Amino acid sequence: MSSTTTKLLVGAIFTLVPINASLRTNVIITGTTMRPKFVRQEGKSSLECPVDHPWAFDYGLKCCKTYKGLSRNQDLRYEHSSSSCENDKWVTCPDRERRCRSRVDPVTCPESYPLGLIEEGCCESIVSRYDPDANPSCLGGILDPYSSPTCCSKLFEVNLCTERRQKCLSSTGLSKKINLTILDETTLYGTLYARYALTDSKCDKIYNNYWVASGKGRYFIIDYGYHIVPKKVILRNGHNAGYNDRATRNFKIYGSDIVPPSNQEPWAEWIEMAEGSFPHPNTFGFKLCRVPLTTINFNSSRQLRYFKFHAVTFFGYGASLQYIGIF
Repeated sequence: MSSTTTKLLVGAIFTLVPINASLRTNVIITGTTMRPKFVRQEGKSSLECPVDHPWAFDYGLKCCKTYKGLSRNQDLRYEHSSSSCENDKWVTCPDRERRCRSRVDPVTCPESYPLGLIEEGCCESIVSRYDPDANPSCLGGILDPYSSPTCCSKLFEVNLCTERRQKCLSSTGLSKKINLTILDETTLYGTLYARYALTDSKCDKIYNNYWVASGKGRYFIIDYGYHIVPKKVILRNGHNAGYNDRATRNFKIYGSDIVPPSNQEPWAEWIEMAEGSFPHPNTFGFKLCRVPLTTINFNSSRQLRYFKFHAVTFFGYGASLQYIGIF
């Protein structure tokens, strides 16, 4: 390397100056780092969007009234373009140089209404009411945060959520366990599980939407994930799909407020809540999927979490059940 080249390189060397750096929050850095005479904007804290337009977009230049984008199925994001706000309801950030950030402060549902329906409010139960006439999706299954409010048995509406200015989130306890689970069961072949009976499919289909018990035990236990005061149970008998050779006859339903230490008799920890019997599915023309629903009301005011369905006797070769919903 020539001495001339060396001098040029030496002249281009920058002096490194120690800087005491620290992490800062709520700071927006704008611009590129390569342009001439670049001036960093670090140190200028961003503003919160106004209360009535709390959601920042277009890189903080604008604030939208709701957290929704052009599509109801799309949440608005900070980097979305200037034309992305739902119904074009936006205002300019009060300080375009500093930019704006969203007021991310969701509503947390109370323990008495633990399930947050994002755009509606808070629901008392995670289980849908059974009312297919009101809404085809209200079949007694498990609600999720985007379920229709018509399927909620008791809804606590929150204006911030219905106006989509904030999201209603489930209470802390419910978020840990939102799905019903089967604690224990006896099932035939290990394929026709009790979890299938937690949603009403109206008609048995081979091996995928109903419960069939083995010859011994003939029971399953549901864990609701939190305590409820049950008011009624809705049931639909099964018939083992095209085989039509298994159905429940006499049954009992039990409840408990503690984890059952044993699933064997005697059921000292269980409270008997109801007993009943189904007519033979032949009575209704099971081949045409006409097995009706059976509703039994409870008189208990006790808070319970665990529920046991026990098929005492059966038709044919064993017990079966298409649906059970406890409300």
